[in-house]
Amino acid sequence: MIKRKVGLFLLLAIAYAPVALAQAKPNKILVFSKTSNGYYHTSIPEGVAAIQRLAKEMNFGVDATTDSAYFTEDSLKNYAAVVFMNTNGVLLDTFQKADFERYIQAGGGYLGVHSATASEYKWPWYGRLVGAYFNGHPDPQEAYVEVKEPRHPSTRHLPRRWKVFDEWYNFREISPDIRVLMSLDETTYKGGKNGAYHPIAWYHEFDGGRAFYTGLGHTKKSYSDPLFLNHLRGGLQYAIGKNKPLDYSKAKTSRIQKTNNSNMETTNAKEKLKALGLSLPPAPAPVGVYKPSLLVDGKYLYLSGHGPVQQDGTLIKGRVGQDLDMEQGKLAARQVGLALLATVDKSVGLDKVKRVIKVLGMVNSTDDFQKQPYVINGCSELFAAIWGDDNGIGVRSAVGFNVLPDNIPVEIEVIFELK
Repeated sequence: MIKRKVGLFLLLAIAYAPVALAQAKPNKILVFSKTSNGYYHTSIPEGVAAIQRLAKEMNFGVDATTDSAYFTEDSLKNYAAVVFMNTNGVLLDTFQKADFERYIQAGGGYLGVHSATASEYKWPWYGRLVGAYFNGHPDPQEAYVEVKEPRHPSTRHLPRRWKVFDEWYNFREISPDIRVLMSLDETTYKGGKNGAYHPIAWYHEFDGGRAFYTGLGHTKKSYSDPLFLNHLRGGLQYAIGKNKPLDYSKAKTSRIQKTNNSNMETTNAKEKLKALGLSLPPAPAPVGVYKPSLLVDGKYLYLSGHGPVQQDGTLIKGRVGQDLDMEQGKLAARQVGLALLATVDKSVGLDKVKRVIKVLGMVNSTDDFQKQPYVINGCSELFAAIWGDDNGIGVRSAVGFNVLPDNIPVEIEVIFELK
């Protein structure tokens, strides 16, 4: 009888052990506060401490770090949510970006605070995750925040019009998919540039996971304000969600493996393009892309090209800021970039490219020339998504009468380093 009971116990243990493993849930929060553009928010320690207190109240542990080495799959799988606490600049390398994308796609959660929108400008996926990019700010001052969704855990405790002192960000590239929780009333302060639609906190489901962002949190006093702390708590609750086990079978981004003899990543450029929902145009490349020429030592490939380029069969032509808006100009630059890649693939093969050394661009524009790097980023962001963030960008601005021929919006020159 004893033997039977022991045998039954062992069978039950074997049968239920895999289930127990499968149901394991992350029990920690990762708080990431790396900065790389030379500006450091002095409120970061207070922000990290606030998340630590909130997480403890919610029965979660916290790992707080500025070390991007935490962004590997083996590490990220331990976290119910990742908080970007006043980060800025370039934060992750190509390998870490792929693993973070996979984490969100597996069902992970993200919470961005204040300058999280001033991070990773050349990583389009991150821009869509956080929901917008920083576009300048006036001096810190009081303003009225209007609650748009009062039933959300992050806002249900707030007055419908909340007077707050903070540093109020303007935004660009605001995702149409975000659900706005709070917006700024630009008539109540100076320096707002988004007009009647100026979201300042939002959330959305994104790429399999959840993302929450608040534009508040610049000052140290924010993190002792009960109204703001409860706002953060609700955002963290949303990012964590039901805290289901991560399911990496749903991840779409491929992991990028490092080679044994080099610090350079190896990746299939065409697979990366496919992951971005892009494909190369058919060769020969569109009008305006010049024949590539190898430099003397054969290590570099110089290539230049310009429009007109096509979108859905329609030529994109005109002056940026006059005939085309900024987004159309950026799209034209990306289309030229794809045409250049098609020419490279036909000439030497994309698998022969090690990295992009330099991107130079001319924008046919009558608008503010300081905006022209944003247009050329339509091309450089494409290259960064494939080969990493170390691409150089230079901009030669077209001025006044010096317009590109045939009403062409952009001209781009690129230097590729070959393997």
